[in-house]
Amino acid sequence: MKKWLIIVLPLVLFGKYSFSQVEVRPAVKLSESFSMYNIITELCCESAVESTDFYLETFGKIGASIKSKKVEYLILGSYGLEHVLGKKGYRSHLLGISLQFRFQQERKFGFLLSINGHNQIKSNYYLSYLDTDGLNIRDAPGGIRQSLGSHGGPPYYILYYSRFYIKTPFVGNILTGVDFRAFDGFHITASVGFGLRIMKTKYAEWSVSDLWEEDVYEKLKSIPIETYYLSAMDFELGVRYAFPPKKTSKTH
Repeated sequence: MKKWLIIVLPLVLFGKYSFSQVEVRPAVKLSESFSMYNIITELCCESAVESTDFYLETFGKIGASIKSKKVEYLILGSYGLEHVLGKKGYRSHLLGISLQFRFQQERKFGFLLSINGHNQIKSNYYLSYLDTDGLNIRDAPGGIRQSLGSHGGPPYYILYYSRFYIKTPFVGNILTGVDFRAFDGFHITASVGFGLRIMKTKYAEWSVSDLWEEDVYEKLKSIPIETYYLSAMDFELGVRYAFPPKKTSKTH
């Protein structure tokens, strides 16, 4: 029995001491992210592509702020709404987690480190067109006029080709920046860093003429999915608030 007390008692005392050194608050955050994809494509991997689409993401986050004397830790669940700048056809809903660390607690301007990861839970762009090289959003497939006749004569048909969007199982980044404490609990943040998007697509070619039309969506059922990796330079601006702890009134 004494042996167990020797082991357990220091752990209990250390736990009470550690808990007394931190302050836990509910926290919320609202942020806007801008992704310039494939700025550093060559550093990613062999299957990276050169997209020129700019992705805009609005995130709402809720969770907990755990503050010690030197570091504030934030663990936040995150929901995001995403679209592509200048293109109305694409909408995506993201769900994930955000881990953030604010250093230099004694200062109004602190160093911020963020690690974010999201999964796409819904998109309106399933089996819609992407270009074949950069996986950019596009309104129509590419097409080439072909001839079935001798010496390039009629009859003619159009050979269409396109990548088709399937899903985005991962959108994430690692950001560093500045956290400004405007007043107790309210912070303004600005950060920049490396982002990665994993996108799954299919590629198909199909022909259309006055006499026949190939059903590309039926053809897509037997075409295997291909995975691509898009690297990015990500920028984020945000505001957050950690709610103060409730004051307990003393009764005499």
